[in-house]
Amino acid sequence: MTIVILGIVLASTSIAELRALLHKPGYSLWSQGVRWAIVATLAFGAMDFGIGASASVSGWFLPVLWTRFFSILFLTLISYWKHCQRQSRAHITGAPSSTGRTLSLSLPSLEEIAHVRNPLASKIGLGVLLAIIAGITENAAVLIFSLDTRIATTGITSAIASSYALVVMVFGMLVYRERLAKNQLFGIAVFMVGLVLLAS
Repeated sequence: MTIVILGIVLASTSIAELRALLHKPGYSLWSQGVRWAIVATLAFGAMDFGIGASASVSGWFLPVLWTRFFSILFLTLISYWKHCQRQSRAHITGAPSSTGRTLSLSLPSLEEIAHVRNPLASKIGLGVLLAIIAGITENAAVLIFSLDTRIATTGITSAIASSYALVVMVFGMLVYRERLAKNQLFGIAVFMVGLVLLAS
């Protein structure tokens, strides 16, 4: 399993880009983005462990159903909280609230979606369509993961499932003609060796 994780780390890291970032003035490896990435990693690990542990007790479907339910609940609450913050800030300063989309959890209103005639010709419609496709794909992946934890151990299933980063790399190579660095190619080879060892 360690070999698989090592291969994923090597494959998803560009040493040239990392070196350029380290030489950038004021940049630190312990930046806010890195801290949030570590939090996300721990959260994904806890979720995988929770689904794997629950699947052996309550079946493969219920853990995923409750995970999705509470995800929707908390995202809705956070989105509402962000909206109230913007409204109160606009009320205090006397400035009109911004109608532009930000990186906060701003969602298009039902009126905006209703006025979309051609989804592919509108940014809102295209965003909603891509979100639906991503949601369906992600839910299918989590359901398959939950089903697989009843066949193999959670640790092995999680290690193999974490290789989704390689799918992104292959997509970038095929669609955007990206070129991989030597360490990334070596990482893919190490990952493949690790998978063979896990399967044997």
